[in-house]
Amino acid sequence: MATTVVGASKILILTEVRKHYLTHFGSPKDSETIESDGVNVEICTWPSPLAESTGVLVATLGGAMVPAPDPSSNHRYEFFALLNPGLTKISRILAELATYSLSEGVGLGDSHSVDFQRPLSEFNEMHQVLLIRPADDFLPTLAAGAVHVEFLEVIPVFAAEVSFKQEHGLGALVEKWEALEVQFWNPARTEVDLHG
Repeated sequence: MATTVVGASKILILTEVRKHYLTHFGSPKDSETIESDGVNVEICTWPSPLAESTGVLVATLGGAMVPAPDPSSNHRYEFFALLNPGLTKISRILAELATYSLSEGVGLGDSHSVDFQRPLSEFNEMHQVLLIRPADDFLPTLAAGAVHVEFLEVIPVFAAEVSFKQEHGLGALVEKWEALEVQFWNPARTEVDLHG
């Protein structure tokens, strides 16, 4: 049977996602609302929860209210990125990901990539993102009534990295990043030769 999210159900989902964030990260230090495809998506910012990081965590609040393209699906998504301080221009990208199924008519999920056809930052020509499910203990899937909300990390990537992932798989790309000590979460990074 199809899961339809309307009225009070949307409010319940939004409330549960907000509580989930509060439980894991506390109150956000900042937030802004961005309209994307007729949906108001709140973009929340916290200091990075990772002890070794001085960056920020930026996450959507509102993507889980957007219906999946498949009406029988009970999965919804919110998106987050770990960034260096001052690199929060990705807010618009996160809002667009939150409403992607409305604008494009297709769903997103773990290991999917999205090409925005424009630079993600002023630092390089990177214009694609890769979506990765984080380790369960970082931000686990949330059950909000009959709906399951997954949280996908948004990784800015170069076109060559997307090609490498398509050819060798996500695991091979992550291993290559680790071997080359690539700060893959950093949208200001320079491109490295993955075949060298």
